[in-house]
Amino acid sequence: MPGLPAVGTLSYNGYTFDGTAQIKVAAHKVRDEAERTVIGVRYEITVSAIIAGTGSGTSDVNMAAVHAALSQDGQQLVFANKGFGASVSVNGPSGFRDIAWGPKTEVLYWAPIGSSQACQIVWVVTTTIPECSFANTSGIMAMNYEIDYQIDQHGDTTRTISGYLQIAVTRTIVKTIPDVADRYRTAISPQAPLGYERTQQWKTSKDKGRLDFTIVDAQIPSPNPYPANVTAISGTHSAGWSRANRQGGKQRNVLEMRVRPQRGISGIQAWLIFHTLLMQRRQAAVYAGRQVMFDELSVQEDLFGFPCAFRAGWHVIGSVDNIITDNGLWKPIGTDWQLWAASLTGTQLNIRGSSGLILQPNNDAIVDLCGYSGTSQNDGGQIIQQPEPPAAVPLKNEYPTPAKSWLYYRAQLIPITSTPLVRHSVLQAPPTDSAPSDPNATGGFSLPYSSSATSDIIQKRGKDRIWVRFVGQARRAGFKIPRPKLVSIGGAAATEKHGIFSMRKVGDYLGVPVYAAQWDITYVLNNAPQGEIAPPDNVEEPDN
Repeated sequence: MPGLPAVGTLSYNGYTFDGTAQIKVAAHKVRDEAERTVIGVRYEITVSAIIAGTGSGTSDVNMAAVHAALSQDGQQLVFANKGFGASVSVNGPSGFRDIAWGPKTEVLYWAPIGSSQACQIVWVVTTTIPECSFANTSGIMAMNYEIDYQIDQHGDTTRTISGYLQIAVTRTIVKTIPDVADRYRTAISPQAPLGYERTQQWKTSKDKGRLDFTIVDAQIPSPNPYPANVTAISGTHSAGWSRANRQGGKQRNVLEMRVRPQRGISGIQAWLIFHTLLMQRRQAAVYAGRQVMFDELSVQEDLFGFPCAFRAGWHVIGSVDNIITDNGLWKPIGTDWQLWAASLTGTQLNIRGSSGLILQPNNDAIVDLCGYSGTSQNDGGQIIQQPEPPAAVPLKNEYPTPAKSWLYYRAQLIPITSTPLVRHSVLQAPPTDSAPSDPNATGGFSLPYSSSATSDIIQKRGKDRIWVRFVGQARRAGFKIPRPKLVSIGGAAATEKHGIFSMRKVGDYLGVPVYAAQWDITYVLNNAPQGEIAPPDNVEEPDN
C-alpha cells in the first residue's frame, strides 16, 4: 500500500521516505584537537519508517531494493523542509560534500508487519559537513602542533615539534581515493635553528585523511660550524711534545676526522674538507716560523656506506715555544652554519628527504568483498646516484729550508786519555800459586799473593795523550747529510785518525726525500783542551 504523502524531503541514494517516517536529528560540533575551532558538524539522522509492499507483492522485493540503497555509504543525502532549519544536500551534484568518508549508514532494526506485507525499519545515517555554507569541502581542515624543549646539562637544546594535519576526504562513485594528507607536507615546514640537525617522522593514517608528524631539531654540540654538504662530522687534533719519544725538539701532531657526506656528494669532497683543515693547521705553524713535515697519512672508504675516515700526522720542527698557537689549536676553521644549512635543503632539511617519496591518491583504493579497485604501492621518489668524483687534491710536503730540514740529530763527544808509563820490577822469587786444581772445589778464585814481595815501580814518562770519538745519528728531509768534521776542541787542534760514516735514503715523505746517517769518527788532539769538552752544536735545535 502506498505511504502517506511526505512533508519536506528525506532521501538517500534515490530512496525517499514517505510521510509515515519518524525522524530525529542530532547535531554535534566537531572540533580540532586543540579545541580552538569547529572543523565541521556531524549530523546523526535516525529514521523509523514502515516499508509496505506494492499491489499483490510482498515487502521482500521493496525491502531488497531499499536495503541496497540505504546500506551504501557515501551516497547523496537530501534533508529539506523538515522543520530543522536550512536544507542540507550532501554528495549531490551541488552543495556540500561529506568531509569524513560519509555519509555513513546503518540499518539498526527490521521487523515484519502483517506477515510479509510490510516491515518496520530503524535506519541511521551520519554525515559530517562544514559549519559554514561558504566553506571548502576539500584540502586542509585542521592542523595543530605542540612544541617540547629539552635542555641538557650542557645547556644544549633539543626542540621537538609534534602535531597533525587533517584533510577533508569524501567518497567518489568508484572506490578510489580522491586525496591524501601526505600531499600537504609543504604546509608543515618549520625552519631549523642555525646549528641544529634535524630528524623527521611522518605517518599517514589508514584512511589517508590525517598526517601525524614529529620534527626533532637537536643543537649540535660543536664550537665550529659543520662544513657544507655533510650530515655528520667529528674530528680531533692532538699536539704533543716529549723528550722521551726520541724526537728532540719536534712537536708531534695528529689530525683525525670522520665525515658522513650527504647523498650525492662524493667521498673526494669529504677529503677536500679534511685537506682544507689540514692546510690551515700547517699554515699556523708556518706563521710561527716553524717547519712542518708530514710523516703519516691514512684514508678509509666505506664501500657500502657513506662515512669516510682520514688521519694525518706531522712534526713541527723547531724548539717548543707555544704548543697551542704554534699548531693552530682552537683556531676557527672558517665554516658557517648558514652555508651548512643551505647545502642540506635537498636532504636532511627537506620535508621529503633525499629520495622525495610522496604518497599519491592512486597509491591506495577502497577494497572490500563487494568490489575491488587495484592499488599501486609505488610512491615515487628518486635514487641519487653516486657522482663521478672530482679530482682529488694530493697531500704533499713542502721542501724545507736547509736550516729547518733536520728531523733528528744526535751527537756526542767521548774523550779517551792515554798516559805513557814504564814499569820497573825488582828481581825476587815469584809468589806461590794457590789456585786449586780440583774442579769441584768451593773456594772461588784469587790471584797469587805474597806479603813479603816488593812492589813494582810505575814511572810516568810524559804528558797524557788524548783522543776523542765523535759519535752521532741524524735524519734529514729534502737534503743529503754531509759527513761531519771536527776542527778543534777547547783550542786543541783535532786530527782525524780513523772514522766510519754511512748514509742512506729512508724514502719519500709525500714528495720530499728523507735521508738518514750515522757516524763514529776518532780524532787525536795535539794538546789537552782548555776547559770542559762541550758537546757539539745540535743543528736540529740551534741556539738563538
